[in-house]
Amino acid sequence: MRVLLSPDSKLFYGLAIFSSAFLLFQVQPILGKMILPWFGGAAGVWIVCLLFFQAVLLLGYLYAHLLMRKFRAPTQGRIHAALLLASILVLPILPKHTWNSSASTDPAIHILWILAIIAGLPYFLLSSTSPLLQAWSAQKRADARLYRFYAVSNAGSMLALVSYPFLMEPWFSTSHQAIGWSFAYAAVALLLAVISLFSAAKIYEPAAIETAPAWKIKILWIGLAACGSALLLSITNHISRNIAAVPLLWIIPLALYLLTFILCFERSGWYHRNLFLRLLGASLGAMVYSLGGSFAVLPLTLSILLYCCGLFVCCMFCHGELARLKPHAAHLTSFYLMCSLGGAMGAFLVALVAPRTFSGEYELRIALGACAVLVLVVHHRDPNSQFYKARWQPAWLVMVALASPSSRAFA
Repeated sequence: MRVLLSPDSKLFYGLAIFSSAFLLFQVQPILGKMILPWFGGAAGVWIVCLLFFQAVLLLGYLYAHLLMRKFRAPTQGRIHAALLLASILVLPILPKHTWNSSASTDPAIHILWILAIIAGLPYFLLSSTSPLLQAWSAQKRADARLYRFYAVSNAGSMLALVSYPFLMEPWFSTSHQAIGWSFAYAAVALLLAVISLFSAAKIYEPAAIETAPAWKIKILWIGLAACGSALLLSITNHISRNIAAVPLLWIIPLALYLLTFILCFERSGWYHRNLFLRLLGASLGAMVYSLGGSFAVLPLTLSILLYCCGLFVCCMFCHGELARLKPHAAHLTSFYLMCSLGGAMGAFLVALVAPRTFSGEYELRIALGACAVLVLVVHHRDPNSQFYKARWQPAWLVMVALASPSSRAFA
């Protein structure tokens, strides 16, 4: 019993990771709904918000990675605890109405600035919780099951999202939601500070480090994560602009995105490569052809179902392959950093680059094409793949040609 109640026990780690992830994703709809009226309620506001959350998540993972690599264990705990205590001073997360400047020439930059001022530091520290605690745990008891904490983290995130429309949004004003979140964050920050000081002080420096994964594997981590993120944002954008501009409808794609992380990292049995390869072919084809003019009259419910199911299948492939490629626990923070970098890159391309580059909504077509190309890359390098031996045969070349749905969708 004494071990279970120790601040460095798996129970406390799991509670801290779950609580941090819950607050991390509970604040997203709160902030989104808070600033949405300031910018005319456009669908693009939420896309920029997602970019901010992905970018700060990347910074949090980078911070966790550098903290583990550059400082000794006791110093890591003291630095993190000090930042957590300092972050309480920026509460509550309430924006000032004077920040609502309609004269801003670039609304996207203005949105990013507002979000950074309101909740940048708390969100940054919450995002570092999962990789940091998992890395500390790995130094005490290296175990492949540590990656199940990632499933715990995403479970907390998804619970926060799906509970918001039913338990928070109908009953409390946005200001009360923000104040309630701030109190909850202060409590979790104090818990994390205690865990940081207690846990890091008991860590012994590892005697040997496992061989680092090759750079080709790291690039594949980035590519898979970027594809999943780009699909999330582009499909959310497509649904909001072309199918139904329903408030909080964007929660459904994000919840499905998180669900795929939970299933793929909780245990390997949820992702069956051969099954999802077949489902992926059907999903990519259906989404590509639905972008054509002849499919523009699909019923509302059927259109939403098509794209949500397609997003789920594509992300199961991306995140299932990520889970298959996860490294030894000694390189856990590097793995999460690369995944977060990919997620931020995908969000950046969809939220900022695409609107300024393309005359139409081509980002979804490109993301679908990238997903098909990643299928080829994954099977090209895996000797266990049923397509590996036939990769230079005519059938493989035909598959390469068919794996460019974006080219047909542009036509």
